[in-house]
Amino acid sequence: MNIEPGRLTKKERHELILSEVRRSASIRISKLARRIGVAGETIRRDLIELGDAGLINRTYGGATISLVTSEPVIAERGLTMVEERARVGHGAAGLIEKGRIVMIDGGSTTYEVARSLSQLGRDLTIITNSIGVASVAGANPGFRVILCPGTYDSREAAVLGEDTVEFVRRYNADVAIIGASALNAEGPSDMISGAAAVKRA
Repeated sequence: MNIEPGRLTKKERHELILSEVRRSASIRISKLARRIGVAGETIRRDLIELGDAGLINRTYGGATISLVTSEPVIAERGLTMVEERARVGHGAAGLIEKGRIVMIDGGSTTYEVARSLSQLGRDLTIITNSIGVASVAGANPGFRVILCPGTYDSREAAVLGEDTVEFVRRYNADVAIIGASALNAEGPSDMISGAAAVKRA
């Protein structure tokens, strides 16, 4: 479905272009122009700006996703591999004993752990920087939920920053449920530096 021409600001166009590139991995200028309802030259200028910012890789007549910034926002991640995330969440939740202090950071898979824990009905203390985790855990009256302070990041639906890191360091949890963007021989990594700092804490 096309968007009415002239209705989007440059920022809105850029957000839509990034969303389309993430969805397709690569996309043509002509398709973006039709989708957004602007001239191809407008899209070309947008791609130049996004490429210069390192958000995409420009190609002849289009763009591909930048591997450096390919991490989609949490809402988009939650729509992929839904069954797999739910299974991981259920399995991890089953390992956590009653009465534990559990630290759960932000992420689409860690959210599934919190959701499964909430359904199990165990008495737990949940410490989290994730708005989604706090919300789903808070639905269980047997849980004590502690939400970290910090600066809200809409991409992750979580609070991040120095205040969050300092707060997390004050607690000794029995269990930590930590998500990651990638995993290699050197260990886990996260593409969002603020989130990585909280995980390290």
